[in-house]
Amino acid sequence: MQDASPFSSLEHATSFARDLWFNKSWLDAFSIHMHIGDAISRGPNELISELCEFGTKYRKKFGFEFETTTDRGHSHKILEEIKARCENNLLVEMEIASREEFIFIERGLLKL
Repeated sequence: MQDASPFSSLEHATSFARDLWFNKSWLDAFSIHMHIGDAISRGPNELISELCEFGTKYRKKFGFEFETTTDRGHSHKILEEIKARCENNLLVEMEIASREEFIFIERGLLKL
């Protein structure tokens, strides 16, 4: 994105980022994220343990870290989400994870 900037507008930057993300390099971005147990450190020990367990299961199944835009303060919701998404096949999960990651990208662009 740095090579393509400056952009004429937020819409231009978002459009460029969307094309780059969905058509070129989104899988590379997954490698920079923390394991879910490291990202969520507050909550009952059982909950944290279960999040770590499913985070490991997810990473082993799909090859990348679990992505969610659910607020970290809602760890019970995140646990429900990761349990459900562990049942997906790879193609379905890659689509969901790429959309989740792009939401983070859009949020970052809005802060510029």
